[in-house]
Amino acid sequence: MKRTISAMVGKGSVTHISRSFKAEVGVTFTQYVTALRVSQACRLLAESTLAVAAVAEAVGYHDTKSFAAQIKQKTGFPPAAFRRLHR
Repeated sequence: MKRTISAMVGKGSVTHISRSFKAEVGVTFTQYVTALRVSQACRLLAESTLAVAAVAEAVGYHDTKSFAAQIKQKTGFPPAAFRRLHR
């Protein structure tokens, strides 16, 4: 990222910050955070013995159904199936 998020924040409205973020990173802030969460969740599912609900909580999801839907959307597999395939 050429500019820091804090530099963007100091320059105006939420709309401006959102547009600046997308221009710099190539995806919306929400898409970026979701990708980080899913990436971390996949690592935890593959490398840990944490329950799926605990993995969801660890990466910032408070609703296991929403978490499972995101994992399935991004990987093509529900969390438990992803875990079995990547162990």
